Amino acid sequence: MNQSTSNLTQGMIPGVVSALGWSTTGIFVKLLPDFSAWFLVSARSAVALIATIIFVALVSNFSLNYILRQWTNWWLASLMIVYYVTAVAAYQLTSVAEVALLLNTSPVFALLIRVYRGGTVKILEWVGAAVAIGGLLLIVLPDILTVGEYGFARLFGCVLALTSSYCITVYATQLEAFRSKGVQLSNSGITLLTYILGATMLFVVSLIVDTVHPFDLDFTGSNILLIVGLGLISTVIPSVAYGMAMSHISAVQLTTLRLTIPVSATLLAFWILDEIPNHWVIPGGVLVITGIIIMLKRKKG
Repeated sequence: MNQSTSNLTQGMIPGVVSALGWSTTGIFVKLLPDFSAWFLVSARSAVALIATIIFVALVSNFSLNYILRQWTNWWLASLMIVYYVTAVAAYQLTSVAEVALLLNTSPVFALLIRVYRGGTVKILEWVGAAVAIGGLLLIVLPDILTVGEYGFARLFGCVLALTSSYCITVYATQLEAFRSKGVQLSNSGITLLTYILGATMLFVVSLIVDTVHPFDLDFTGSNILLIVGLGLISTVIPSVAYGMAMSHISAVQLTTLRLTIPVSATLLAFWILDEIPNHWVIPGGVLVITGIIIMLKRKKG
């Protein structure tokens, strides 16, 4: 009993840290309005890459050449790049509360993928998915019905957030599939490759497509600190903490902890940005979180 309690405590603390860290992503993005999603993810990845190289050099030992030779690592890293870009772009277009909520709908997508593959789905899971999808519609429909450019921008932001959630779901299912086939994968290796691709490839994209050249952007001290914060507080620290939590608590408990992200992100946005979400986000969010909890209870059982 004491050992079980100890494991739970050792898992819950880093789990909460990871959730709080990811809750800050939208805040940093909103505080850097002059930077494109391409450049922000590139800069975020560069900061995270430097920190990860130091961390990996201290606690891990693996061959970079081996990581680069595996096509599975490139595929998984590419999914993560799409996840980061779509999430950051979504935060730029709509409220922090909406994006944080939609980013955590991966259990719904996981269920839909299982149905597509012919897997078995229990009635309670269908109920949970229906409740969650109802909540999503409650959040998104007002944007669909809003006439004008602002309503379209918010709707597109919601679509990008759902795309991001879908990408992370595909990443998780692909990772599980590769490992079930005996493919040797390194989480730290995939993470490192993701940051390498993000820091280099997306910087080139930013040079090509952004209307404002990256070198012409305002790199004041405060903006540099915000970019560093985005790379460390919103990326490296929660990723490391999440990995630590996985060693002590179940996937269901971790996923449940992640459901606190929309709540903490909304509170942070209200406190720091004075951002008040539209009145449909709260009831819609309650339905989404309730539906996912129902699905997780069935999975736990």
